[in-house]
Amino acid sequence: MLPIPLISGVPQDVAQMINILNTSLIQAINSQAPGLVGAALTSTGNGADTTEDVLQTLSLTPNLLNVNGKGLRLKAFGNTANNTDTKTLKLYHGTTVLSFTLNASSGANWYAEMSIFRTGAATQVAAGIAMHGTTLITPAAASGTDTLSGQLTAKVTGQASVANANDIVCTLAYLEIIQ
Repeated sequence: MLPIPLISGVPQDVAQMINILNTSLIQAINSQAPGLVGAALTSTGNGADTTEDVLQTLSLTPNLLNVNGKGLRLKAFGNTANNTDTKTLKLYHGTTVLSFTLNASSGANWYAEMSIFRTGAATQVAAGIAMHGTTLITPAAASGTDTLSGQLTAKVTGQASVANANDIVCTLAYLEIIQ
């Protein structure tokens, strides 16, 4: 192949340039583009206990939120048992948590969402909503202090007031980048 001169004057092989473009530039662009970061698709319920149980977990790439104003949205869906147990659903981004108390006597589907935005290298602001059946649960907000250059985890947890398994079941959780 013919060498292609660069502004620097250093000739590069075309195949090498294509490889650099495909492995470095395109991956860098795609890693910062809006869209799906990850999904957890296994239906998981709380255990037969009264402790907080992890229902879904998603790993976050370090520096995913690399500039102020960039954000993530965690969305989760599931259902609850039709009993009078108090059910608490929590969404986490690192140590930042939003908590929602679901309707105790409603065996219905639920939806919860958390949006989190970088305000600094180790500061974030988060807000979220949840629905249970046709009822809007009181919106929640929090501030975070996670260092975003490190490995973080997004997760969905459930907790019941009585030791009944599957009082809260999460059937799907996914994370998307907000530009």
